[in-house]
Amino acid sequence: MTLREASLVAFDGTHASGKTTLIYAVAALLRAKGVHVGVLPEPARASPFVDDVVIHKVGDFDMLLELDLFAAQIRNCVRAARGHDVILADKTPTNVLAYCKMVLRIEPATWDAAMVDAMGAFCRSWGTAYDAVFYCQDHFGIQQQGDRYRSKVAHLQGQADLLVREEYTALDQELIPIPSGLALEERAQWVIQRMRQLAIPTEA
Repeated sequence: MTLREASLVAFDGTHASGKTTLIYAVAALLRAKGVHVGVLPEPARASPFVDDVVIHKVGDFDMLLELDLFAAQIRNCVRAARGHDVILADKTPTNVLAYCKMVLRIEPATWDAAMVDAMGAFCRSWGTAYDAVFYCQDHFGIQQQGDRYRSKVAHLQGQADLLVREEYTALDQELIPIPSGLALEERAQWVIQRMRQLAIPTEA
């Protein structure tokens, strides 16, 4: 617990692995027990840079876009720590770093390469702020009508799963894999049980 008095818990995994749905299910269980919990949604859906690329079809993924997402991950956690007992975050900066390496062509000895190195160093230190990082191993359907954000990277689901795991390993950051194949309620209860074992508040 490094963010004042708040416990920071993240949920990671490839896109369409059930992270967001699970976060809200866990939050509902915690709130029912009186825990003051903050939910941090995925920053990509609030980024003007991502809107330019996905919605307005202007430009493509670049380092400024990735830095915007990276900074939002950190800023959102720091701000949420001001007034919550438990923070549930959708992804971590390590996830952003893994996707950055996947979607950008990073040339050696460039500004982009320097940014990737800096992001990696920061991720290694920032990772200690998390009380737990749960990894969603399921892969659900990625063709959701009208979801232009997800369709932009739909074809990268399997590759992203592998690269995100590899990035955590490279940075010596622990992931807690959630058993696959569970129903939503079962997954949420499993997470609550593990949180309890880790002395993360699960009731007021």
